[in-house]
Amino acid sequence: MSNARAKSINEKLYRPLKDGKEYDALMPFSDCSSLKLAEGDTKVAIENMAYWSKEYRHHTSRLAETFTNKGLKSTCDAVHQFLYWHFQYKIDGIKQNLCSPACAWFKRKDGIDCKSFSIIGSTILENLGIYHYFRRVKTAPNEGYSHVYVIVPINQKQPQKLSDGYYVIDGTLPYTQEPISYKQDDVFMDVKEASLPIYGLAGISSENKQNTFLGNPVKDALLNGVATFINLGIQGLLNELMGCDDADYEFPVVKLRVERDLKAPLLKKIADLDDAIKWGNRRRIQHLFNEIFKNFDLGIAHLRNETAYSQRDECIAQTLAITLKYIEKLKEGLDSFYTNFTQSFARYKIDEFSKTSTTTDRTMYFVVGQSENPINAEYRFIVIRQEESKYGIDPILPFGKEGETFEFTSNKWLLENIQHLKNNYKDGREANYKAEVLPLIEKVGNLRKDAHLGGETLYLFEQPTQREMYKVWLKYDTNYTDYLKEEAQSLRTANELAMRDYQDRLTKEIEKDKSVKKRKALKKNLAIGAVAFTGFLVVKNK
Repeated sequence: MSNARAKSINEKLYRPLKDGKEYDALMPFSDCSSLKLAEGDTKVAIENMAYWSKEYRHHTSRLAETFTNKGLKSTCDAVHQFLYWHFQYKIDGIKQNLCSPACAWFKRKDGIDCKSFSIIGSTILENLGIYHYFRRVKTAPNEGYSHVYVIVPINQKQPQKLSDGYYVIDGTLPYTQEPISYKQDDVFMDVKEASLPIYGLAGISSENKQNTFLGNPVKDALLNGVATFINLGIQGLLNELMGCDDADYEFPVVKLRVERDLKAPLLKKIADLDDAIKWGNRRRIQHLFNEIFKNFDLGIAHLRNETAYSQRDECIAQTLAITLKYIEKLKEGLDSFYTNFTQSFARYKIDEFSKTSTTTDRTMYFVVGQSENPINAEYRFIVIRQEESKYGIDPILPFGKEGETFEFTSNKWLLENIQHLKNNYKDGREANYKAEVLPLIEKVGNLRKDAHLGGETLYLFEQPTQREMYKVWLKYDTNYTDYLKEEAQSLRTANELAMRDYQDRLTKEIEKDKSVKKRKALKKNLAIGAVAFTGFLVVKNK
């Protein structure tokens, strides 16, 4: 952009600012050493913006308190008004200036650009627990992305459902209507990311240990094992990566996306898988394993291909090679868990197949972008058929065989369970069991009548009722608890040992990589020192 055009835009968007002294005490001091510089258009900036927002959200923690106790729309309007009337606009040229909120407050009268406006707004929303997006847009058909602002989904319970509408926070403009654009690109800011330890990273609390489900012989191995080695492997990868000058491979960008688009969704799937195993939801288990297989098999195939043919930049080639090594280690651990799962739960009949798809179909981030030189590759796909319970009774109403009506399946299941209680206890408890479980059967029946429900949706809707069914069964079949204890012990031990062995091997690999990295850094520093010393001698001899 020419200096004349930039000056013209700045003059048009100039406004007399409010004093703002009441906010001085709420903002930390900054000498703008937290100013981020990058070269390129907003493509390089938007991922760095997300990283910068997370890094410096504490700057507006006290300021955000002034926006509490308002409805969502009122909050968005108030944040917009604050940005517009307290920060001067100054367009950037080629250099992309990303200010922390404290730096922006320091520079506010001189002016900040749209990216820094968006970062401040984002940090305020993060501190308020409001989901939002950074949106970059093309404002003309023949130009690149040139403007960034924040949008806030109206549906905060399903924030990725933008079809319900959203509010716009663009501090460069006096109004809240979205500017006309020809193309849009969004980065979602998940305000729940900070609470990821609930997925097992911090271990199991004493309360959770007391409530551990007795019929889940891999639960402890899953939470303490899989989540731990995922965290370990990701940290090992980030420790070894150095980052490159290329916009897509800058370390802050890679770090943010690895943590947000690989570690977070993977840990979420592991937590969901743990829950599905816990409640014996066969279809849910199948779906989650298939999601993990598809992402890792396609992701590794893509990484291998890019690593083999990436000659355009030595730094990028090295970054991809390091990433491939660690992702393959993570895959080994996940495969080890899956193998132990199949061996531990012999009652599941699992058929394995392979499918072919393009690497753009994966949803997780493996450093090489999904759309970069996509290829076709194979991935694993499993089908888990109806399990055969060694105990002979299913505490949760099954889906039934193909062709069976819901009435037939539920009546058959209920009669079998009632007969089991009658034969084993002979105290009439089956009548109370029937009275408690019938309303739950009716709930499930009403859900399954909705033909549009299926897969993920049906599982999520049925899950609370399934849990209630299980609790009712545990209440009346006291022998079942003893059976679960006996079944769980040997299987839990086997899985824990397998996970522990994998963690030990991965830890040794990471320590080895750290040593190699330190030796390389030492050699580099010694070389620099030698050159500097030679220079000193030359000067001295003169």
